[in-house]
Amino acid sequence: MAERGRHGEFDVTIGTDLGNGLYEWNLDAIGGFSIPGRLTLNGQEHRVSDGVFEFTRFELRSGVTLRIVGAMAPQFRVRGEAIINGTIDISGASQPLQLGFLTTGQAGSRGGPGGGRGGNGAAASNGTTASNGAHGEDVQVASTHGYYRTAEGTGGRGALQFPTDNNSVTHAYSGVVCVQVVAGGGGGGYFRTGTAGVALRNPGPSPGDLSGPNSGGRAFQLFPLPSNAKSIEHFLAGGSGGGGGGSHIYSHTVGRTFQWKSGAGGTGGGGAIAVRTGGALILGDTGKILATGGKSYAPYDNVVQGPPGPNGGGSGGSVLLQSGTSVQAVGVINVSGGPGAHVLPGTGQALLDLEAKGGTGAAGFVRAEMPNNPGLGILRQVLPAVEPDMVGDLRDADSTSGFTTRWYSTRLIFAPRYVRYEIDAEVNGVPVIFSDDPNLVGSRYAKLGAGEAISVLFQAGAVNPRDGTLTGEPGPWRNTVGAHQGEAGLSADGFTGYRFQILFNQGSGVVLRSVKIRFQS
Repeated sequence: MAERGRHGEFDVTIGTDLGNGLYEWNLDAIGGFSIPGRLTLNGQEHRVSDGVFEFTRFELRSGVTLRIVGAMAPQFRVRGEAIINGTIDISGASQPLQLGFLTTGQAGSRGGPGGGRGGNGAAASNGTTASNGAHGEDVQVASTHGYYRTAEGTGGRGALQFPTDNNSVTHAYSGVVCVQVVAGGGGGGYFRTGTAGVALRNPGPSPGDLSGPNSGGRAFQLFPLPSNAKSIEHFLAGGSGGGGGGSHIYSHTVGRTFQWKSGAGGTGGGGAIAVRTGGALILGDTGKILATGGKSYAPYDNVVQGPPGPNGGGSGGSVLLQSGTSVQAVGVINVSGGPGAHVLPGTGQALLDLEAKGGTGAAGFVRAEMPNNPGLGILRQVLPAVEPDMVGDLRDADSTSGFTTRWYSTRLIFAPRYVRYEIDAEVNGVPVIFSDDPNLVGSRYAKLGAGEAISVLFQAGAVNPRDGTLTGEPGPWRNTVGAHQGEAGLSADGFTGYRFQILFNQGSGVVLRSVKIRFQS
C-alpha cells in the first residue's frame, strides 16, 4: 500500500502557526490548501481541495499539534513510514458561554473536518409559537455508503420548548415563581445511540414541572462489512452533531412580562481521518489522535436570570489507520462523544435548586488494518474503549507503490558533473534498461507520468560523507541525473550528494536488478 508521494515529505509548518507548537490546516482555504513547490516532487505548488494528501514520508514530532478544520475529511496517504509523536486534532469545536436572557439562540458549533454541525439553540420564544432547538447534523457519509440510510436521525434531537406556551406556564411558591425546567438537547449518535437530554430537578415536587427527555441520535451501522466495500470509504465517516437547547421561562414571576430564555447550540461531531502507509505506521507513546465531539460550555452556574436551555454534545468521529507493513498504536486515540451542557444547582437560595443537562454524544469508531490481522493488541489506548471489530485485515490497495532511498555521498570535495542513471530491470519477465540518456542504445526513459512500469526521480543535496546526513535544504526533485531530455539534471544544483525514489505501477511485474548513478569529478 502506497501512493505517489507527489506532495513530498510532510511538513506541519505549512499551516498557520498559532503559537506554542500549534499549527492549523484549513482545508476550506480558497482554491484549496497550498502545498508549496519546495516540497512537491515536480517543484510546483499543489492545491488540495479534496482532502487527499500524498506524502513520501510523514513525521509529527512530540510537542507539536496539527489541528485540521474544514468540510473535508483529511486522508494522509504516505508512501513510506508515518511516525506520530505529536497530536493530530480533528475534534468538533467547543461552545462558548450562552447567556439565557439573550433573545437569539446560540449557533451550533462546527464539526471536525468531515463531521456534522451541532443544532442551533432556540431563539427566545414569544410564548405563542414554539421555539425548539434544532437537531444536530447526522453522521456524514456519501450516498454510496453501504449503510447510508442508517445515518438518518443520528444527529442529537433538538430540545422542545418547555412549557409549550404562555398559557402552560405554572407558578410555585404560592403561585409566584415559575420553576418549570426544560430538558437538554440530545447527544449525537454514532457507533451507539447518543444519550437523552433530561430535566433532573427543581425546587418544587410537582412532576409536571420537569419536561420529558429529548432523545439522543440513533446509532449508525458499520457492520457487517459489505463484501465490496473499501475501508477508505466505509470507515471515513464524520460524527454527528448534538441537539440545540430549547427555549424556557424558568424563574418568571407573576405580574411581570413573560421573558423567555434562549437555548445553547449543540456541539459539533468529531471529524474523520485516514492515515494509510506503505511502511510502518507508528503512533508513539507521546502521540495522540483526537476525534472527539465538541465540548459544551461549563459550568453553567444558576442565576435567577436563568441559564439557556442546555445543548447536547456531538458524537466522536472516526480514525482509520492502514499500513501495508505494520500498525503499532501505543499512544492515545480518543473518539469520545462530547458532553452536553450541564446546568448545576446553585447555592444561597431555593430558587437556584434546579438541574438539567444535555445528552452526551456517542463514541465514534477506530479501525486499524494491516496484513495478517494481529488482533486488538496493536491498539493500546483507545478512548473511551476498544471494540472487537476495531482491527482487521488490510483489503484496500493503491495503484502505485515505491520507495525513497537514503542519502548517498559522492565523497568528492566539489560537486561533480552528473552524467546519467542506468536501471537494469525486468518488466513482466522481459529485460529492460531505463535511462535518462537517449544515447544509451535500447534504453527507455522512466519519467514520472510517462506510463512506464516504473517512474524515477532524483534529488541532490549537501551530504556529510562521514554519516550520510543531509545538511541544509536539498535541491528540487528532478526527472534526470544528467542534462538530458530537455532537463538540467542534478548538476544544476551544485551538491555532492543525492538520493532517488522509484515508483512501481502495480499493474506490472517489475524486478530491479541494479540502479547506477554515473558522475564525473
